[in-house]
Amino acid sequence: MAEIKDPHRMALAGAIADTHFAEKNLKSAEEATRTGRDRLFDAQERVQALRASPSCGNDFVEAFMADTTLAPPVVAIQAIQQAEHDVRLWQNTHSACLAQIPIRKNDLDKARRAVAVAARKVMRESGAAKALMQGIEEMQAELVRRRVALRFLQASDALNEDDAILVRQYLRDRDLPGGLGDTEFTNWSMNPVHHEWSLAFDALTKDPNAPLPKLKLMFLSQDY
Repeated sequence: MAEIKDPHRMALAGAIADTHFAEKNLKSAEEATRTGRDRLFDAQERVQALRASPSCGNDFVEAFMADTTLAPPVVAIQAIQQAEHDVRLWQNTHSACLAQIPIRKNDLDKARRAVAVAARKVMRESGAAKALMQGIEEMQAELVRRRVALRFLQASDALNEDDAILVRQYLRDRDLPGGLGDTEFTNWSMNPVHHEWSLAFDALTKDPNAPLPKLKLMFLSQDY
């Protein structure tokens, strides 16, 4: 990875690293939970098998209790006790690992939110808004000037048939991207520019060196 000098991108790099760490922690907790569950099932099956065994099962132990002349089933009892101990051990282990999963998920959610905050900070301090605003009033004035001129030509019946169709279609479209909460008749989130900036933000959340979209200015200054 290239050296990062911008302090905001450095902070973003740290937040991304924290996210990777949280992802590994969650994965470890999930794997430990699965292992604990599998070992618990194995231990439970072992207890069941021992209790069903003729040499050390329940019937043998009960027979010894009824007739003390039989050889003490020490080995049988110890085997069952050890297996039951393993069951309790893996029950506790599985429960402890399972309890860690929501904690680790919460840590990961916090880390991801921190990445989003840091990525927005990079965009805020990038100067992109100032660059986009540069000359925008002049461009807006030019747009208005051209639309008013086209409006006059249309109202004066001073357009040929082909131009009249194009101008009528263009002037009918009065919807421009506005601010949050403004009434709009176009879904501007489907616009390619919106998609370009959305992809740039997503890239920032994964790579602190990801570039922002380049500003493309198109000035139409020809006379008419």
